[in-house]
Amino acid sequence: MIEANLYIEQTKKGPGRYDGAYGYVLEFFVKGEPKTREEYVSSKNVTAHQMELIAITEALKRLTKSCKITIYSGHGFYKNALSRNLIKKWQEDNWKNAKGGEVANKSEWEELIREMAKHEVIPGESGHHAYSDYMITQMKKMEGIRNGTI
Repeated sequence: MIEANLYIEQTKKGPGRYDGAYGYVLEFFVKGEPKTREEYVSSKNVTAHQMELIAITEALKRLTKSCKITIYSGHGFYKNALSRNLIKKWQEDNWKNAKGGEVANKSEWEELIREMAKHEVIPGESGHHAYSDYMITQMKKMEGIRNGTI
């Protein structure tokens, strides 16, 4: 099984909806040589949680073979849900949260679950990771170009 690492970052953190950007770097090894694939996407009127889920899902879709993949995220929302076994609980409770309300981002979670099922997923550490600074710089450049400030 191919081993890979997935690094996720986004320009916005915290509650609320806003415009921002998210990105990922997929890192894997071919014949002992490291290879990376990356993508950065502008998004409008989304939450930080949505951006994280979408970034992970889109990166996993790029993988053409089943992988053992460790996911590192600057945000850590998905890792918290996995480590607390919330996804299984939400599914068993018909996508209701502990307060009885609808789980936020249900469609994004369902799509992520479908993609994760194809791989052996290992939650990595949350917070600053090996590509954080590089990725933030790339996304800020992208936002600057979009806004006409670069």
